[in-house]
Amino acid sequence: MTTSNKCSMCANTKRSGTCLCAGCKSYFCRRHFKEHHNGLLNELNIYIEERNSLQEQISRIDLRDDSSKNVLLQIDEWQRTMIDKVMQVAEQARQQVKLLCPKRAELTLKLAQFSNRIVHLKETEDLVEDDLKQLKETVQELKQELKLITEPMAVELSVEQSEHIAWDSLISVKKKPVTTNRNRQYISQSNGKNVFFGYYQMFSANRQWTYASPFRNLSFIPTKIMKSGISRVLIMGAGPTGLLMGCLMRDQGIPVTILEKREEMTRTRCVKLLGGILSTDELAGGIHLFTENQIEERQKAIESIESKLFTKLTSWLELCTPLQTIQQSLKEYFTSSGGQISVGAQYDMSKNLESLRHYSDTLIVDCTGYHSVLRNHIQPDNLLLRFVEYVLICTFTFDDRYECNELCKFYKNRNTRKFRVIPAIDDTYRTGKRQTLVTCLITIDDTIFRQMPKRESLTYNYLKKHHCDIYDDLNIFLNNLSSEQTHKIHFDTMEFIALPLQVYRAKKMTHSFENQELNQHWVLLGDAAMGGPYFQSISMGYEAAIYLAYLLKHTQNDMEQMMSKYECYMEKLWLALQIRSKEIQRNKQILQYLCANDRNAILEKIKVY
Repeated sequence: MTTSNKCSMCANTKRSGTCLCAGCKSYFCRRHFKEHHNGLLNELNIYIEERNSLQEQISRIDLRDDSSKNVLLQIDEWQRTMIDKVMQVAEQARQQVKLLCPKRAELTLKLAQFSNRIVHLKETEDLVEDDLKQLKETVQELKQELKLITEPMAVELSVEQSEHIAWDSLISVKKKPVTTNRNRQYISQSNGKNVFFGYYQMFSANRQWTYASPFRNLSFIPTKIMKSGISRVLIMGAGPTGLLMGCLMRDQGIPVTILEKREEMTRTRCVKLLGGILSTDELAGGIHLFTENQIEERQKAIESIESKLFTKLTSWLELCTPLQTIQQSLKEYFTSSGGQISVGAQYDMSKNLESLRHYSDTLIVDCTGYHSVLRNHIQPDNLLLRFVEYVLICTFTFDDRYECNELCKFYKNRNTRKFRVIPAIDDTYRTGKRQTLVTCLITIDDTIFRQMPKRESLTYNYLKKHHCDIYDDLNIFLNNLSSEQTHKIHFDTMEFIALPLQVYRAKKMTHSFENQELNQHWVLLGDAAMGGPYFQSISMGYEAAIYLAYLLKHTQNDMEQMMSKYECYMEKLWLALQIRSKEIQRNKQILQYLCANDRNAILEKIKVY
């Protein structure tokens, strides 16, 4: 049967249309239907080319620094900043509660000293009626102070309820038409001090995306906007001072990382901290060194120490403790609260100083010791050093409980001929049977010091062979010490080292880098900042760390003010270090002259006017 439909492309013929196009609803003969279909395919290729062109353009956008990614990064940073701010405010509230009891630290210290006094009397059984009378008076004083502290007081918490905060409008993202040339720029504006008001403007094709913060009227210290603000602390060196600083920072909720090049803690010598690190004033030779404002800040700094950490510090005031034990205890305290210690040769910053460029908005605390990494980078020749004397230091353990005052030191040196052995004797941190650590200082001259070998070769037998006079006087002292029971002396623990004793300090202890690329602040702490003889350095480092941690929290991130206060404070500690060192040296010399029965030399040291 013949169809009535004609091919729509056969103009001069009357071919029948046997094929229907479902798209245009036209009929075509077989030959023209194929041509029609090929035409559609050719038109499809045009759109394939358009698709390829668009894909290439989009790929080019992906290869560029995508502005939306920057917005997401800024949102992430805003979130971190908000969390840090909330943590800071919460910690401030905790410290306000603690400061309502301003005498806690002082009372805790007195109780620790009282406890150690009781333990001593119990173990030695060496007590008289006067001792019991003093104990009774002390108990009454402690009870009275406790009563004053525990008197009822009304304390309440004032909190702005969260439902009053417009959470949905705290941060927003919106589009803004381009009104300038196509370029990237960063705009930061502020209305007054410590106000967060920033725009991050980014361009994409013909549109400009703007990230805006609504914190125009809040007193807020952001992570990136404020020129001098910091967002974290980096401590170089996991020695005793670096670890204490890290613990203080963690307790304040400040992000902190400690870098340490040594895989193991290898220090074995023992120390006893000076009581002055937890006292509100600093007395050196009866001289009050600090201003009233500094005394108040010292008090608040001590009060701000967490109770668990404060207990650790007080225990090291009364007992001679191995450095390794102190470091391990602080390390466990630091890491238990989430603190991070990065250990390995790659963290030897003396060989990798350029890596500090990656730490922007950071306070870097140099606790790398006498051979400081940063000291001479702060300024050339940045070390003031004053010589005190040359000494030979001898340490050993003694199998008995023993305490030694100045009268005892005098009698233990009777019959010595030339060299006086001045002991500093205290309990060691030992369990089991009682042992005493003995550390002796023997003053030597420049000639003998230069003759002394390295520490590994400097032994008891070496002295016997090469320095008989020192060896003989040392043995006289040992016999007097042990009442001729020298078997109580552990000669296998005896170690020697010859040292030039000196006081030193960095002339400048702080430095700042503030520009568009790097916002970084350096502080020297511990032996990197200053040090001195007669077992004072670690105590000085701890005292400075406690004050620095307080400043960092209470100067409202004003780094210029913080560093200025720190420099002034360290000047006072430097004076205290010199006064104490001179006083110890002078008293030691008088004791030596007494042992030698040199009256003229004694009178030369005693100057009334």
